[in-house]
Amino acid sequence: AAFLARMAVGLETTIADATRWVRTERIVDPDPAWADAVGDRYQRFLELGDRRCSAVAPSAI
Repeated sequence: AAFLARMAVGLETTIADATRWVRTERIVDPDPAWADAVGDRYQRFLELGDRRCSAVAPSAI
């Protein structure tokens, strides 16, 4: 977001300039102790995302 803000105000000219901002400091591997909980929560997220919103008329979708 900060880089896009810099582009918006003209401090950066192209998205290619982002290469100066990008680097990998470290890689964080997932903790196996959390795998089941994360999987359950992700499944719930997918279920909720599959529902139609009652606030939007079906004809508008």
